Amino acid sequence: MILRDQYGIPTTRVFGKKLKQYLTELDIHVNEDLENAEKKVINLKEHLKNNITDRSAKHKLQEAQSRLNITQKYFGVQKVKKR
Repeated sequence: MILRDQYGIPTTRVFGKKLKQYLTELDIHVNEDLENAEKKVINLKEHLKNNITDRSAKHKLQEAQSRLNITQKYFGVQKVKKR
C-alpha cells in the first residue's frame, strides 16, 4: 500500500512475482504487525520520559506492551529480557 500511495506504483509485482514472495526468496522476513507494536511501545516510552505524570500515556503504554507480548507470542518470537 505504501508503494501505491506514496510512490505511485500501481502493482506490487516484482519480476513477475508478488513482493512478499520476492522478499522471502531473498531471506528478508518483515513482520509489520510486530514492528508496529514495537514502535508504539518505544514512542510511548520516549513520551513518558518527558511527561512523567501523564497517566493516560502510562495506561496506553501498558496496553501497548500487552499487545506486543501477545503479538510476539503469536509469531513465536523470543522475548528479549532487559536487566
